[in-house]
Amino acid sequence: MKQKQIGFEVNHNEVYRCNKCGGAAWRVVWLSTGRRTITMEWVFVYCPTCDELRRQKYK
Repeated sequence: MKQKQIGFEVNHNEVYRCNKCGGAAWRVVWLSTGRRTITMEWVFVYCPTCDELRRQKYK
């Protein structure tokens, strides 16, 4: 499978708990597609421990 590299920016003031490892995860506020990630129910977060982007329920 071909993987696509993406760029993203996180907001270090908005901290969530990672659903996978339980560590700190920061909210992603911008993706390389140029789209903002603000939604009503879900947000994208980045967990540096897991090194993954994932969707989580908005707190």
